[in-house]
Amino acid sequence: MAASQVLTTIDQVKATAPDLVEDVPDATLTQLMGDAHVEVLGDGFPAHIIVGDEDIGQAIREQAERYLTLHLLTMDDESGRGIQSEQVDVLKTTYFSKNMQNTKWINSSIWGRMYWKLWKQYGKGDNFNFIVVQH
Repeated sequence: MAASQVLTTIDQVKATAPDLVEDVPDATLTQLMGDAHVEVLGDGFPAHIIVGDEDIGQAIREQAERYLTLHLLTMDDESGRGIQSEQVDVLKTTYFSKNMQNTKWINSSIWGRMYWKLWKQYGKGDNFNFIVVQH
């Protein structure tokens, strides 16, 4: 069985958040888009979503991939790195948990929140089986 193709494009990701991706190499965006694609499939976004007489399934999955790509990128930027909090006087760094029983990680960026909203509405909606991809 052939692997399915990502639905979003580098141009769509760049158009959505130009300031965020301006210095990001296309190869990095391509990798993050591939990771997001696998997660969208695994998170149960259906191929077909009928609203009125129109099938918006592919458009929703593309949006989810784009938002998750941007969320993954925000977790790896110079200011983020997945850090939830830091304390200076006694050096302390707290990272977001990879256990997604706790949804703080996905809600830590606007893009993660937008993905979460789509997932609750169109994905599995109750059991979030997300993993943090190390890159």
